[in-house]
Amino acid sequence: MKTHALILTIALAAVPFTALAQDPASPAPQHSPLTETQRQEIFSTFKTFGEKERQLRDQARSRMLAALTPEHKQLLAQMAGQLAIAEKPDRDAAAKQLDSALSASERQAVLAANDKFRTDSKALHDQMRAQIQSQFPNMPPPEVRGPGGPGGPGIHEEGTRQMRTRTAGEILLMTATGGGRGFGGFMVTGGPHRYR
Repeated sequence: MKTHALILTIALAAVPFTALAQDPASPAPQHSPLTETQRQEIFSTFKTFGEKERQLRDQARSRMLAALTPEHKQLLAQMAGQLAIAEKPDRDAAAKQLDSALSASERQAVLAANDKFRTDSKALHDQMRAQIQSQFPNMPPPEVRGPGGPGGPGIHEEGTRQMRTRTAGEILLMTATGGGRGFGGFMVTGGPHRYR
């Protein structure tokens, strides 16, 4: 959470410098600059939604762990620890080993908890976008883009790109080791400086 706040603070502080770095051939944005108060409001909104996102992650983690037998919780802990200290960690092999050890009901419960998290996280992100649009109606909506989407600053959401389905073992290891992206895969890549 502190990392996200730091990233957002840096993005907001870099606003004047990013204007200097823009391509002089591209037309200047036709939007009013954000005031310090507006920047603080956006930061507060991101902080509030970041806390809600953390709660969703904690709930998903609890559901996943509750679905595991004590032996499989121990196996997960052991594998996460081995990955942490390995000179050349092999996450794929560890995920396959863990996934094969899980029962069908454990795998299904982990996948269901992950699906619920992703659905709830997407709804939360949609709510945040709507709130920012209502707070700043003259601000154009941020660009949502995937790897092949439009370039430039904007919001990148993991759900906008084609992703292979992860196994329960992969999901558990990502959850246990913090291998997933913060903010549920939701990253502000351009920040509010687009709206200067």
